[in-house]
Amino acid sequence: MFSILIINKDDEQIKDTLESLVQTNVFRQAEVIVIDSSNHKLDWIKKQFPQVKWFAFKHSGHKKITIPEQRNLSLRKASGDILVFLDASCVPTAKNWLTNLTRPITKEGEKIVRGTLSNTDNYVSVTQQSGEKIYVTESPTINMAVARDVFDQIGGFDESFSYGSDMDFSWRATHHGYKIRYVQDAPVSHNFGDTGQNMKRYMRYGQARAKLYFNHAACSPPGLSALPHSGVPALSLAAQVDWKE
Repeated sequence: MFSILIINKDDEQIKDTLESLVQTNVFRQAEVIVIDSSNHKLDWIKKQFPQVKWFAFKHSGHKKITIPEQRNLSLRKASGDILVFLDASCVPTAKNWLTNLTRPITKEGEKIVRGTLSNTDNYVSVTQQSGEKIYVTESPTINMAVARDVFDQIGGFDESFSYGSDMDFSWRATHHGYKIRYVQDAPVSHNFGDTGQNMKRYMRYGQARAKLYFNHAACSPPGLSALPHSGVPALSLAAQVDWKE
């Protein structure tokens, strides 16, 4: 069984995400779980999607940003053996998005798969040939599928992070010998906001990457071996192409 896991705080565009999942009939294949820390402000959206398992996240107050805490709660609530992470406001743009994203796990023995961002994807700017396997050194949870037994082995998301816990997870996975497969035919689109919002995001991501390097200093951090493509700030948390087969 597949579990699609979405965390959210105050983002009304999650409605677009859920509508796209309805339109592509993923509810026939998967449970959809939303962990929402909006203090019930988005209950009007929750009511429109009774098929979604929607859980209110109660902030404990120990730190302001609770992204990894929400992700870990989604892991505890999920019943699937393949966990699919999708960001709020992301919209799958391929009819067979879920099948394409998870096929390397269900059919080819992979454990972690990263999809792509359609139109705006400067992070993995490659043209994939038929039958070609591409691997990356890291992956954000914006569009990623993971076999549950990976979490059973290496644990969940590190709650000491505010931002960057998804990259920390993918780095820990590669340190344990897992490969991260990239698939081009499982795209999502995402609205990253205006210039001001992007600048704030890059600042947060830069701070997170510094913590990543510190935490993984003894393990040859993968981000040091491959800088982002041109047009993407050097401290962004974008996944990088590593090798092909």
